[in-house]
Amino acid sequence: MKHEAGSLPDLVEKLVKNWEIEASYKTSLADWRTIDQKTYTFSLNGGPPQTGEHMLNVGTYNALLTASSYYDLAHNDFETSHKAFKRMMPTFAWEVTEVYSGPPTVVFKWRHWGDMANDYVGYNE
Repeated sequence: MKHEAGSLPDLVEKLVKNWEIEASYKTSLADWRTIDQKTYTFSLNGGPPQTGEHMLNVGTYNALLTASSYYDLAHNDFETSHKAFKRMMPTFAWEVTEVYSGPPTVVFKWRHWGDMANDYVGYNE
């Protein structure tokens, strides 16, 4: 989906892409610049709010996924989940498809996709 430069969807997409980089590579919440560390929470599909510290403790993928017969959250931490997904889908793009509210409270709909270059290797293969 192409957004007009400077539009609210464009702004939110840039914000969330920067957030994703921080969530994936910065292991201290104090280093995240895209959020207010004191008030930040996230939730998915109407679920309960979670903190950034929770995401750092369980891992980005584990915080954003639910357990299934294919993927077991209890057997994957931050490091193992990143290794498995980056091996399986080296290109894993995403985009904002709809913005419901902009900063400071950002609510949006998004999609994620990629090409499976390798089989999933991990617990519950």
